[in-house]
Amino acid sequence: MEGYKEFMEELRGQVAEKMGEGYETAVHQVAKANLGVMDALVVSQKNGKGTASPNFYLQPLFREYQSGRGMEDIAGDIADTYHAQAAGMDRFAGILGDIMEYEKIKGRVYFRLLCTERNRAFLKDVLHFEILDLSMAVYILAGEDGDRTASVPVQRRLLEAWGVPAEKVRGQAAGNTPLLFPWKALPLASMVAGALCQTGADRSAGEIQEAAESMLRGTGKGWPSILTNSKGINGFSTVLYPGALKECADSAGKDLFVLPSSIHEALLFPADAPIGAGELQGMVREVNRTVVEEADILTDSVYFYDRQKNELSIAGEERECVKL
Repeated sequence: MEGYKEFMEELRGQVAEKMGEGYETAVHQVAKANLGVMDALVVSQKNGKGTASPNFYLQPLFREYQSGRGMEDIAGDIADTYHAQAAGMDRFAGILGDIMEYEKIKGRVYFRLLCTERNRAFLKDVLHFEILDLSMAVYILAGEDGDRTASVPVQRRLLEAWGVPAEKVRGQAAGNTPLLFPWKALPLASMVAGALCQTGADRSAGEIQEAAESMLRGTGKGWPSILTNSKGINGFSTVLYPGALKECADSAGKDLFVLPSSIHEALLFPADAPIGAGELQGMVREVNRTVVEEADILTDSVYFYDRQKNELSIAGEERECVKL
């Protein structure tokens, strides 16, 4: 079996052969949130049209190859995916044609929350604002297809080309994000019940719901709760939406512990739950090590929301907080 460098070059050659004379293939290094610098295979048309292309990340493909997947199968999948996404990538390129003009693109500026420490290399050249141990990284929404989105991070050199103050872009992103990706909250038991239903268990809806609730250590009906966005993607960012945590806390009548179950969602516990902050942090750490994909890990921290002060802090470090 070939090593990584040999795999990378042979795969590039096989993809080039499958794509034909009108295309070029190349490998670039791309800084990717949560994963650091990745090798990406890029396919482009020689005539200059369709300049946008999906990135095919080579490290995970190499792991598939090591697990026994054939090189030709991987190359064929890349070619098929490229052609399937061609129309969408053309629209993506069209939107990004306006990227140098802030007034044309500002309605698509939004933010994601990332762990600052885990993303030092990625954030170095990306516009971001540190909040507690997290960073609001600013992106441009370039396209949507169902629950999928295509986005590009705002590089600092692009900010310079815009000639717009960073704080103005931050305000625009903070205002756009809840509009582009509205928040939603639902009981965790409902999600568990949905999963149980999919198992085909021969039980009534009421029995399934009761079984789901018995699996969870909540402090009342509807708790713990999941906070995310309408897409279910990068939904932990909703904790910074104006009024989102406040409404959830007011419905419980209590302060909240906020757990990052992944970058996609927050798990909310009433702060007087029988399980404390230390035990919750241990749970988050264990889940991150054993369940959550590396690309989806946010942080091991547990956060505390004070509903009277409308402030978010790292649990146990309430002196440093952010006003929501």
